[in-house]
Amino acid sequence: MGYASSTDLFTNVKGRDFEVPLSGGGPYLTTFNSDLALHYEIGKEILCYRTVEEAVELIRYYLLRTTQADQIALAGRKRALSEHTWESRFRYIIDRIGIEQ
Repeated sequence: MGYASSTDLFTNVKGRDFEVPLSGGGPYLTTFNSDLALHYEIGKEILCYRTVEEAVELIRYYLLRTTQADQIALAGRKRALSEHTWESRFRYIIDRIGIEQ
């Protein structure tokens, strides 16, 4: 579950939203959070659900479609490696504040 507190009213972007796709072990499935759409293409690079029933449905669906699941995992890993490593974050900051390299 990707909630930010003991209630399901709040979500936030967490370290695991980047660490799990980086691991490349399978598609990342988490609670829907609109902020994640700023970092990944939902449905193509990561999977999100809004209800427990939807999570179960997604799990069942992709257990029968392992090739699709592997493609999502690979796309998520590729995106995370290109944009969501510490190095890429620091490069982004350095570029934005205008420090010459």
